Amino acid sequence: MPGLFSKRLAAAPTLDGDAAQWKRVPGLSIRRADQPDQATAKLAYDATHLYVLFDVADSGEAGRYVVVAAVPFHQLRVLPKPGLALRGDLGFISSEA
Repeated sequence: MPGLFSKRLAAAPTLDGDAAQWKRVPGLSIRRADQPDQATAKLAYDATHLYVLFDVADSGEAGRYVVVAAVPFHQLRVLPKPGLALRGDLGFISSEA
């Protein structure tokens, strides 16, 4: 199973839906075989937050859009430190409903 690695940031990204500032953060392509929609997921962090970006190419009316979120580490009950590895699931749901 492919992995998604996070990149430590010197400063928090602007949470404005602009994926350009994330260009140096490695991403993971997410695509379901039976759907034309696809997304790229990226993770980054700083001393206090985990940041998640989804860059979605939607075949429906929405077209392309970007979703960015910040999750405080204290909400995850995790403290970032060198060598920390986290496992979990990351995905998106595409729907015409």
